[in-house]
Amino acid sequence: MAKLLFVDDEHFILMGMERIFKIMADEMDVVFASSGEEALEAMQEHTFDIIISDMYMNGMTGVELLGNVRKLYPNTIRVILSGYLENSLDNPLQEVAHFVLSKPIKSDIFIETIRTCLVNKEQIIVP
Repeated sequence: MAKLLFVDDEHFILMGMERIFKIMADEMDVVFASSGEEALEAMQEHTFDIIISDMYMNGMTGVELLGNVRKLYPNTIRVILSGYLENSLDNPLQEVAHFVLSKPIKSDIFIETIRTCLVNKEQIIVP
């Protein structure tokens, strides 16, 4: 069974994602974290196939979190999910995230994206 870590510091976003992921309970185990620090603690205890993080959080940002994950857990697919995205060539997301998704996102598109990541993990994670 696949293991996914979802990180956001907004309680209502976590609750919404929990509802979305309930329909995938037979496909994956999902862990929720409300901060970058909490996410890194969870990653010390478990191996995750995918981490999905909000970009702008109090304390550690999503970019900082995924930068740490990139160094410490290079075999984890890294995804940013944010409502505030910048289009620029020097965007740090290009260095730390495999995928960038924009909020709001329809649940069926979100779920299909996660499934696609899992099916294609070997092609996404290049040694």
